[in-house]
Amino acid sequence: MFGLTNVLVMFCGSKDGAFNQEIADLVGQVRVTRRTWQTGAMAGRTFSGEDIAILRPEEVRQLQERYALVLAENGKPIIARLARCIDGKAGRRLLADQKRLRAQLAEKCLEVPTAADRSAAALAEAQHRGIAADQKSYL
Repeated sequence: MFGLTNVLVMFCGSKDGAFNQEIADLVGQVRVTRRTWQTGAMAGRTFSGEDIAILRPEEVRQLQERYALVLAENGKPIIARLARCIDGKAGRRLLADQKRLRAQLAEKCLEVPTAADRSAAALAEAQHRGIAADQKSYL
């Protein structure tokens, strides 16, 4: 399944070292130029190139909270900053609405109708539909 995924979003905290290594391999490498100078009788300078990992496996594991590593198909990897829907003024309103609705649902769950209430409701519905109480008719 993982191999067939087109877009991979990685959040912080993965504890699987092999998985983190695989993600680091998917992110890829970058070529870094190195310059060195030597002084003295044989003074000179040298240039070399080295390929290093963009992200090491431990850096994948240590992604900050509210950030995600995004690997999308053929695109370059990005680290995206995330915002939660419960942040800010709109988030406080959303949480307040959630709390209110949960309280309403809890109240409704406590209101369990008795057998007499259910019978009275069924009789009222039957009368509303024009079915006599003594008829054996199915709704």
